[in-house]
Amino acid sequence: MFDIASVHRNESGALRVCCTTPVNVTSVARIRVRRAAEWFTCDVVRRGKDSLETLFRKTGADAIVVADEPLRVVLRANPKQPVWFHPGMALPRIAAMRGGQRDRLVRVARIGRGDVVLDATFGLAVDSLVLAAAVGDTGRVLACDSSWLLVRLFQYAQRYEGHLYPSLQPLLARIEAHCGDHVAVLQQMSDNAVDVVYFDPMFRHPLHNPSSDLESVRGLANPAPLAHDAWREALRVARRAVVLKERPDSGEFERFHLHPDKPRAKFAYGVAWKETAYERT
Repeated sequence: MFDIASVHRNESGALRVCCTTPVNVTSVARIRVRRAAEWFTCDVVRRGKDSLETLFRKTGADAIVVADEPLRVVLRANPKQPVWFHPGMALPRIAAMRGGQRDRLVRVARIGRGDVVLDATFGLAVDSLVLAAAVGDTGRVLACDSSWLLVRLFQYAQRYEGHLYPSLQPLLARIEAHCGDHVAVLQQMSDNAVDVVYFDPMFRHPLHNPSSDLESVRGLANPAPLAHDAWREALRVARRAVVLKERPDSGEFERFHLHPDKPRAKFAYGVAWKETAYERT
């Protein structure tokens, strides 16, 4: 089986990144900023009394990693919405699953214990955490995202911030996250390498709620629509099914010959089952 780690990238691409402390500098914050700078392979910038706006102006950085707990990434393009790892809606979804309810994604994709799932558009890891809960301790969740910063932020949380989410520690350990374009990742994987491939691409238009988690990562996420090359490769790599999450009226379900599970909802899932998928390509 293809090792997804082989497509990992060790740089942030075109983004210029630096690291600094929170306003209130403690001895712990000094340790954390050195650790974060090494983690993100960037320089430490002295904060002093400077605002982040001032630091952006002085450094010319596109993103500043603030060594707080949890670690935050602030983008020059959207400074009022910092990005940090937090489970968000995964928490109530997982709690409901532990209470005996079936999560909608898990039900639609028929995810079960022991499955291996590729989350090909990882983002903030919300769905990956739910999938990790569904596959159990005998399953695996492989995850990739083209945003080096998002992936490194999650990997940092896995290594250093698990104590913030004690109930999720086993799930965090079950996710193998790496940076890479999902087409390149899929092309290097063998036939039937995973049970399910899952796509949740960035919606083309911003949500009505600009403060949502999804909108906070819009500046880091890949805005391109899902390519037919990616879909064909996913059908080859998946043993059982390929799942797409999109808005029902986006036109994407029609483009890939799928039926949304809830045509009138804010978002829907469409599933191509392997036994019929190749007949439609």
